[in-house]
Formats: sequence, structure tokens, C-alpha cells
Amino acid sequence: MLKKITACILAGALALSFGTVSFAETLDIRCELSSESVQTGDTFYADFKIDNNATGYKAMQCYLDFDPDVLEAVECDVEDIPDDLIIYTNYRGVNYSMFSYSNVNGRINFVPKWGDKDYLGRADSKTKAGKLGRLKLASLLNAVEDGVTQNYTSNGTLLRVKFRAIAPGTSEIAMNDVVGLYAAADGEEYELDFNVANGSVEVYGDPVEEPSSEVTTASNPSEPATSKPSEPTTSSGGSSGTGGSSGGSSGGSSSKTTTQAATQAENGTEATTKAPVIGGADSSTDIKVTGFTDVPESFWAYGYITELASKGIVNGYPDNTFRPQNNVTRADFLIMLLRALGINETDASDDGFTDVDPTAYYADACTTAKALGIASGNPDGSFNPTGYITRQDMMVLAGKAIETVTNTKLTGDASVLDKFTDKAEISPYAQQSLSAMVSAGVVNGIGSEIAPKAYTTRAQSATIIAKALESIK
Repeated sequence: MLKKITACILAGALALSFGTVSFAETLDIRCELSSESVQTGDTFYADFKIDNNATGYKAMQCYLDFDPDVLEAVECDVEDIPDDLIIYTNYRGVNYSMFSYSNVNGRINFVPKWGDKDYLGRADSKTKAGKLGRLKLASLLNAVEDGVTQNYTSNGTLLRVKFRAIAPGTSEIAMNDVVGLYAAADGEEYELDFNVANGSVEVYGDPVEEPSSEVTTASNPSEPATSKPSEPTTSSGGSSGTGGSSGGSSGGSSSKTTTQAATQAENGTEATTKAPVIGGADSSTDIKVTGFTDVPESFWAYGYITELASKGIVNGYPDNTFRPQNNVTRADFLIMLLRALGINETDASDDGFTDVDPTAYYADACTTAKALGIASGNPDGSFNPTGYITRQDMMVLAGKAIETVTNTKLTGDASVLDKFTDKAEISPYAQQSLSAMVSAGVVNGIGSEIAPKAYTTRAQSATIIAKALESIK
């Protein structure tokens, strides 16, 4: 059963700053269900498809609504990716999709704060959006090739969401309030109009009993995952700004001695960065598909930051800033790194670091990193999760994470570090990782220095994560 609706776009609904004009083109989207009649406990797909994508699109935001008493949205895995997913392939051969499975998973697991108006009065600071009956999705293709802004232009599946039937009843699966942009041949960007044919599913059987703890999160509801937005990766198609320094260090990885610099306690500045910055951890702000007010296109990390933001890996702050020069904590860097590389976090256990509270929002990430050998911490069993991460520690963590995902050992000639005038400042435990990361092109340095003991900024961490992500594709 399909219900035809028109999602009229309201000017400014995306808070876009592209200088858009009137609606020029209409894009038809239809919902195709893998099954329109299911039993409780069954899973099925809702695919939103485009059959005639002549105009193309480069940015989109929408709400996906369903009955939470009947269905819950659940995570997809790589094997769930549809064969006809609409992708854009950049000049490096890297593929992008508007709503990647990792992006959607992040929104399913997102826990909105109580009172968040986007969730229709259902948010309670502990329940995931996948159980609230509403997902907020947004993304941007930030690609320019040969001076031309690119669109997604093929036909196929725009969005796939996996559902689990939990109780008998009927639920519409609706894409609502759709807004978007396309880049026209005249070099301008225009708003799109949308016609959406939604789907409906019938569920039969007895209600599925759910453990009461399943809908809660380990994180403090008032403190969203604060992975500091770090430098986005070069993975964005083509327009990555000027590229400046790509710094990063991965903290607390296999080192026996983490740097003393990273042990600095939180101060007022760090507390300020405790705003939601991980994709899906920001319940108080709209997902912006445009740039941040403090990251102009001329900023060296502009392309990296907007690319990661479009993938839901990093978000900004409620005032639409990114604060690229703010420092990043060790725990927050781990959260972003694991999310970007698609490493699933396990539940925090007694085998974690001695100074990581199992109820902290970063506990699962730290436990996962330790279990996988990405982070080993200090000789006393601590990790110093709230201390700022140094560039060399960031590089160590990123290198270990890449090795984990690719199941390969990174190598590099130590001589590649000779070009840095501060080479002598690199701690012995970090030398191999830094050599490998420089050799792989993930790290370039800051001018003639690599600044191993300097704290990592949000812009730098985003860049390193982005480049790490591209290196495994």
C-alpha cells in the first residue's frame, strides 16, 4: 500500500547558505519494501528509490517516520548494502553515497535529549532514535572536479533502512519534510522539490519482549558523545581546501609511556567542547549540510570537515560553529576514529582501563580499543581519557586502527622523519607509527615540523581521520 505525498520544501528549512532560488526541478522518490507483510521478530528493508534522476542532487535532509509501537529501526551491516545504491565515484576512485549505512546506523543509535523538538515529544534522553519512530537524516556531497560542482546522478536506491517488527499492527514508513539542493550547469545551486510515495507494512504475531535495558545508553544523557570534531578527511570529492597540515597522533595506543602532555586535566576550554560533536550525538542542533560559520571555504581543512560532517562522523555546536582550533581529548578521538572506520563498539567491561568509568559515554569506545589492541594505555592500566591527545598519540592510535581494519602491518622507513626539524622530540614508542603514517601520506606535518608533543585540534583530528578512512578504501 503506497500513499502519495508531496514534501514541499520550505525556504531556509535546511539553514542552507547557498544563495538558492526558486524550485527548479522535482525529484520523485518511492518506497519499496522487501516485504509488505511480516511476522513479529522478522526484519525487512525499506528502500527509497529514484527511478529518474536526470537533475541529480548534492544535498538532502529528511525525516523518516514509522510507528515505534510496531517497528524499530536496526543497524545494517556491509552485506545489507543494496546492489543498486546510488553512488558518486570521485577522481581517486573512492565511492560515496548520500545516506551510507554507517551514517544511517549513527542516526538509529543517536539518543536525543529530552525535549528535543525534532522527535515529536518522544525523546527522553535515554532511548535511541531507532526506537522512537523517527530518524533525522542529512548529508552533503562536497565534490568539485575540473571546477564543476558534482551531483549524484544515477538511478537506484537513495536510502535503505532495516526494520524489525516488534508488535502486530500497521505502520507507514514515510520520508517526510524532504529538502535538498542540486548543482546546476550554470554554476548555481538550487532547491529541489520532492514527490515521495511512501510505504506501509502489516505485522502479524505476538509482541516481541524486549529487555528494558536495551533502550538505554551508557553515556550521560546530558553529555553527548563529545568526540571533538577533527579534521575531515580528504575523502570528500575534490574540494578539500588548501590542505595545510595533516596532523594527528593516536593517543594511548600501543605505547608504554603516554606523553605527559596528554595527562592535562580538563579545563574550561575542554568543558566547552563537551557539546555534541559526534555524528548522531547531537540532539539539540539541526544536522547542517552546509559549512560551519567558523570554517569558511578558504580554511585549509574546509573540505575535510564538511566531508566528515556529511557522513555523520562529526557535527558542530548549537551555534553552528565547529571550533576547529579547540583541542581534542583522548577518549573523544577514539570515538570518532572507531566510528569513521566502522569498528563496532562493545559493551564496557571490567577488562577496561582502570580510570575509565564503565558508565561514561566513552567507556565502550575505550574498552573496544583496548580489546582490539588499538590502545594499550599506561603501564599502570590507565588511559587518561579526558586528557588532551597529542599529535604523536593520535598517529599511533590511527595507525593501530588502520592495521586492525585492514589486517595488515603498517611499515615505513624511519628516514622519512628526517625532514622534520623536531624529529628528536618524537617519543621512542611513537617513531614506528609516525614513520608509517608519513610514508602512507596520512600525515604531512606542519611546515618543517611534525609537532609530536603538541595537542591535536579538532581540525587536525578530522583531517587525520579522513585520510585514515581514505587509506583503507
